[in-house]
Amino acid sequence: MEAGRRVRTIDAMTTTTTAKHAFAWTAVFIAWHGYWALGGDFGFGDQEAGFPDAGLIFTVAVSAMFAAGLAVPLAVMRGVGPRRLLAGLLWAGAAALTLRGLSGLVDDVLRFSGLVETGITGLSDKQVLGSADPSAYTIWSTVGIDAFFLAGGLLFGRAARHAAGRSARRPKPARLLRSLPPGWPAYAASALAVGYAVGVRGYQGLGGTIGLSGTFEDPSGFEQASLRAGAFLLLVGVGALALVRPWGLRLPHWLVIVPALAGSAFAAAHALTAYVTKPLHLLGVIELDFRGWEALDVGGMIAGTCSSTSPGSSRSACSSPPARSTTTAARAAPTARAAGSWRPPGRRRSR
Repeated sequence: MEAGRRVRTIDAMTTTTTAKHAFAWTAVFIAWHGYWALGGDFGFGDQEAGFPDAGLIFTVAVSAMFAAGLAVPLAVMRGVGPRRLLAGLLWAGAAALTLRGLSGLVDDVLRFSGLVETGITGLSDKQVLGSADPSAYTIWSTVGIDAFFLAGGLLFGRAARHAAGRSARRPKPARLLRSLPPGWPAYAASALAVGYAVGVRGYQGLGGTIGLSGTFEDPSGFEQASLRAGAFLLLVGVGALALVRPWGLRLPHWLVIVPALAGSAFAAAHALTAYVTKPLHLLGVIELDFRGWEALDVGGMIAGTCSSTSPGSSRSACSSPPARSTTTAARAAPTARAAGSWRPPGRRRSR
């Protein structure tokens, strides 16, 4: 009896402490934005000082998230409200912050290492940071902001885990999931990677055009790049099996988990940024530079319903290219980093 009471007391103290950490992170985040609103520029590198005006709807949404970031951890600390609901809200905050931080850090690594000049967003340093040759101060400011988001995600995740309670009854998985063999996510990831490598990248690398939304300036160059991407994805598909197969279980855990986490963050960020930046491009909010395309239907690229050519013709098979289709010298204009938050043309990047 005494031992059980002691465990419950320790659990309650840990829950309160982790909720305090999440509350403190949000308080610092709000204070930092207040500092920027008053004209401060620490954290923006060499970019022009000034707080961006992103519109009423965006401001209301951000204010609501600020309020929730304070209210939910406070409710956990005080022990009020449905525990399951509070834990779910904390998990939602953890997911959003972690995705924002990881995608930003992946973009930073690719961009600043020179591996991919436009990162995962397709935007140049000039568009993102206001300078084609950013200083070390600007680079480290950007990395620091992204790391701060990731730290917030980890703190909220830790608070959510303890808020749910160690003794809370775990929901039973659906019957379909119970019938699947152990390790099925790894097999599913492997099948998706191999299927995409062969069925899409391999097919397009051999000259196939179904699924493309335009024509290229250098078709042979695209085909070679597609085959190289397919070969890499085949390796990814094999690597996913390292999570469940005996030969992979003999490898050091970090050698398997770190690439898996990095690949997951990159894939999620790539998909999310694509489905954010391209609609904004179509709406005229921002301008993207689609390099290498001779003619492109961005709407067809988003919907995935437009094939690139019709039989016996080099023209796009789309019924009517939209007004903002991109040609050889694709237009570029100031925009914002989609991995974080976007800004209207002419304004600097919003944190």
